[in-house]
Amino acid sequence: MRNGSDRRARIELLRARALVERMMLRRAACDALEGLRPESLASDASAGLRAAGMGWLTAAIRTVRRYPLVLSLASSAISGVRHGNPYARVGMLALVAWRLLRARRR
Repeated sequence: MRNGSDRRARIELLRARALVERMMLRRAACDALEGLRPESLASDASAGLRAAGMGWLTAAIRTVRRYPLVLSLASSAISGVRHGNPYARVGMLALVAWRLLRARRR
């Protein structure tokens, strides 16, 4: 009779261990999924850029997301707007640079 109760206890212990392993696997999968969210990926990339000494790039991205006009001005200045005054290109680039410096100081 002792052999039968030992066997049942061992089976119950194995079931409990399997349950705990499934719970740990589920938690690890949820943590991995949380790490793949866009916000998490962006913050990791931002921290990596700052650590590499490229915080200005993070500031530029943040500025472009906040002020879409800056991206429009920069792209039109870089693409070679040939209409009108050539000083307009210099003015647009100066405006973009000013916005980036202002965002970096914050």
